[in-house]
Amino acid sequence: MASEYNPYEAPTFDEGAEPEREQQLTLATRGSRLAATLIDGVLLMGAPFALGIYMGFSSYAVSVDPSQVAAAPPTTAILVVGLLSLLLLAVQCYLLVTSAQSIGKRLLGIRIVNARDGSPTSFGRIVLMRFVPIQLASLFPLVGSFVPLVDSLLIFRQDSRCLHDHIAGTIVVKVE
Repeated sequence: MASEYNPYEAPTFDEGAEPEREQQLTLATRGSRLAATLIDGVLLMGAPFALGIYMGFSSYAVSVDPSQVAAAPPTTAILVVGLLSLLLLAVQCYLLVTSAQSIGKRLLGIRIVNARDGSPTSFGRIVLMRFVPIQLASLFPLVGSFVPLVDSLLIFRQDSRCLHDHIAGTIVVKVE
């Protein structure tokens, strides 16, 4: 008698069924996701900018003395701000690799996971699927400026997932 099992048959998936998850996951709130994004933005752009102002970029940029315009910018300030930016980026990458959390997400107790089964999401998926497509689409003239806005506004749908979440197949959940 022939067996019903066919090792060459394509796997089936019931799209109407809820995916199985190892544990019950609670979606992160829209507010916590927004706050985490703001924290990350302030850290990655605001901190180096503020340090640059403190170290003298502003006095160089608004110099009214024509003889100062040709002078070299404060190289120490450029070096320190550049190193701070690289350090913050390295910390963000380390946290994304080890825990699928940015600094802001870690502070607010949320992280990125695979939407299908709740498993940890890889760094490659986070960068290549969540970040790069939106950034590339935003480079297109005219429509590109609306892509990040549409991406962000999709969080107000019932499933609270942005466009980058759908592209990468991820969700943002509370850390238990």
